[in-house]
Amino acid sequence: MSSSSFHGAQGPCLDAFSSGRAVQAGSADSRARWPVFAPRASGAGFQVMCAVPLRVGTHVIGALNLFRGSDEPFTGAEMEIAQAMAEMAAIGLIQERALRERNDAFTLLRSYARDHNRKLSEIASDVVDRKIPALRWPDDPAKRDDAEFPLDANGAR
Repeated sequence: MSSSSFHGAQGPCLDAFSSGRAVQAGSADSRARWPVFAPRASGAGFQVMCAVPLRVGTHVIGALNLFRGSDEPFTGAEMEIAQAMAEMAAIGLIQERALRERNDAFTLLRSYARDHNRKLSEIASDVVDRKIPALRWPDDPAKRDDAEFPLDANGAR
């Protein structure tokens, strides 16, 4: 349903993200709050809609949608569990991003070292000592040396 909420620029996910607070609405209330989103959710069989923010510290990085086919609202305990799940998901997303950035940094350092015929440890040391300006990915993907752009049998990308 999140795709539908973006098409109408409304829904519990966007409200939870922008406010940083949990949002919940039944079918009737949701039609008034989100006139584009709610009919789509109801049409998919959902009667109660809610979202909780994905937080890392004080920063909201997204929101987790929850839907219920019955008209029974989520209880306080269920909302607490949802918030705990959202916080764990946020931590997982941040960890994945950190790993991806670390791998990108290593690939960039390795490419620079190869391009300049120097040892990787020298390049890393020079970056830390600010002897080499900030390294950036080449704008041309053909110049990158990473797993996303492997060489073919002829040595071309």
